[in-house]
Order: sequence, then structure tokens, then C-alpha cells
Amino acid sequence: MTAIVGPEMEMWTDGSVVPDTFSGWAFTLPSLPGATTFKGQWFAKRRESDVTLTELRGIRAALQYLTSSSPRVGATEVNSARRIDIHTDCQDALDEINLERGDGYELHRNAFGWKCYVEDVPAHHLDVVRGIIASVETLLSQYGIRVILSWQRRRTTAGGIVADNWASQGAVTAMRLAGTTRYEVNGTF
Repeated sequence: MTAIVGPEMEMWTDGSVVPDTFSGWAFTLPSLPGATTFKGQWFAKRRESDVTLTELRGIRAALQYLTSSSPRVGATEVNSARRIDIHTDCQDALDEINLERGDGYELHRNAFGWKCYVEDVPAHHLDVVRGIIASVETLLSQYGIRVILSWQRRRTTAGGIVADNWASQGAVTAMRLAGTTRYEVNGTF
């Protein structure tokens, strides 16, 4: 009988759009293994009204953190992990990743089973979706880290609530900076 091995590390991602033109996305992870406090990063961008795209950007940011942390000395939570679960509350984002991947990605089924409601990946999402796929493959091939992307109901875990709050902070920051001609802002907690 094969033992089911849980994740050595969990992350949560979220995206937020406020009045249709300002967006934010974020990722969080426990500040220490088993901790109830979180660290992570949030991002702000204007002229982004696509909720699924901001959710995808949150997943991509989490993976960029992992790929940039893995070779670093001192990133022990990443270096020691063999399995990392990344949770999102956006089923459409997971569907787009699964569709682009083509052969079925390692996605956990939600409580209601798995049904893909997305028929194709919008062209303006492709760069982000392909970046996600490349990062997951890099983490596995170069570092032996298996990443599982999974859906969680909105705001049902402490990590999900923090990611949601930070993504909203990014969107509100984008709105506050609306007079600026071009910007992309990020904050680290």
C-alpha cells in the first residue's frame, strides 16, 4: 500500500480587481513551518480588469518566488520541500493551466468533482499560463520539487484570507496611484 504524503510547504494565491481597471495579486506562505503568521508579497497594476488573469499572476508570482529561492542558501523551507501545494480560489485559472498543458496537470479535485468550464485559454493569458507551466516543470526537473495546484473555497483558510487581503491591498494601491502614467508596484510583508 502506498502512503499518501502531504505537502512539506503550502502557499496561497489570490487576485483582485476593483472598479474594473485596477488590479492586485498576492501570494502567502507560513513565516515558519507550522506558523500562524504569514510572509509573502503583493503586487499592484492599473489597467487590468481581468480577474482570472490577476489570479494567474498570483500563481505565477508564487512560482517565481520558489524558482528564485530554490538555489539560494538559507531558503530552507524551499530547499527541504519535496512537495509544495499552491492553493487558489479561482477554478478558471486552474482550468486554463490544465488546458494549455494538454495532457492533464496534477490538480486536486474539489469537493464537487472536476469539471472544466473553460473552453480555451484567451490569447492574452498565454504568456502567464506558459510561465506557470515552465516554472512547475523547472522546480521538478532541477530541484526535485513536485508542485500541486489546487482549488480552495474563497477565504476558508488563514493563508487564503491573508492572500485575499493582500491582493485587495494591491488593487487599492493601484487605484490610489491612478494619476501616475505608468507603474507597477509590489510590497513584501
